[in-house]
Amino acid sequence: MEAFGMPWTVVYDESTEDRALDTACDQNDVVMVSSELGGAGTVTHDILRAAEAGLPRMLAHWGVLDAAPTPSPGTTFLDVNGKDSHVMAHQAGLVEPMVNLGDVVSAGDVVAWLHPATDLSAAPIPLRAAMDGVIYQRRVPPLVQHGNIVFSIATELSREDI
Repeated sequence: MEAFGMPWTVVYDESTEDRALDTACDQNDVVMVSSELGGAGTVTHDILRAAEAGLPRMLAHWGVLDAAPTPSPGTTFLDVNGKDSHVMAHQAGLVEPMVNLGDVVSAGDVVAWLHPATDLSAAPIPLRAAMDGVIYQRRVPPLVQHGNIVFSIATELSREDI
C-alpha cells in the first residue's frame, strides 16, 4: 500500500464478512491486490496517473521489477470501522450532498439534505455526521431507500495501529 502510494488506504475489519473474495484470500494466506480508483464507475486523470505510477513501484517492492522509477508519496491509512462511520438514509428520497470526498467534517455537521420522495412539498431533512473525520465514500446515485449508506466517514490511523 505504501509502495503503491495512493492518497488513502482504507482499513476495515473483515472478521464478520464471509462472502467476499478478499476475505477468503486473507483467511487462506493468499495475496490479493485490489484497488478502487475513483468509485461509482468513474476515474479521473489524476487518479489514473497515480495508478500508472504506483503499479511499477508496487512491482519493484515485490521484486518483480529491479527498481521503482519514481519514489512513493506514501499513503494515509483510514479507519472505517467506527460505529458512527456511516451516514444513513432514514427514509426514501433524493440526496443533496453538501460535502465532497476528502472533506473534513465534525460531528453534527450537515453532510447532505434528504428530500423525501413521498412528499415533494416536505422540507428537506438534514443528514448529519455523527463523528469527526474525513469523507471517504459517498453514494451514487442520489436516489436512496431507507437504510442506504449516503456517506462514510473515516479517521486517520497511524501505521503502528494497523
